[in-house]
Amino acid sequence: MAISTNGTVIARLAGGLYNQTLSNATYNEVVAVVKSAADINTLANDLYARDFVSKTDLAVATSLVSNLGLSSITGLNNWVSAQLTAAGASGKGAKIVSLLNDFANLTSDATYGSYATSFNAKVAAGLVKSQTAGAAGGAYATADTVAVTNATI
Repeated sequence: MAISTNGTVIARLAGGLYNQTLSNATYNEVVAVVKSAADINTLANDLYARDFVSKTDLAVATSLVSNLGLSSITGLNNWVSAQLTAAGASGKGAKIVSLLNDFANLTSDATYGSYATSFNAKVAAGLVKSQTAGAAGGAYATADTVAVTNATI
């Protein structure tokens, strides 16, 4: 697992909540204003309010669980939904950050370990892509897939 720098946490949020890696331009815009964990939580709450306020907690939870490849875990979307509801209207984004950070640490867990390991690999690869000058954003699901360019056959 990568060190939980601000960039890593931002990459977790982009993958988990939006199912994408950030473009270099977006990444640079975000890290320019995010200097602390409190800033990340504020950003996540603002993004949630802008992009997900019209969705139910269960719809967001189901999307998050799906983006993380955890759809086969029965009832997990309901549990995540309950966590979002408990966070209150203004704290849902920060709750997602907390859940994603906790999930990243479950690599040795019997149930979630392989999923967390995959998540961490995608986050690390997505972070590298986002930090690469001129890089476009992309699909989180294939973030850790190596693209061969200019290959000679």
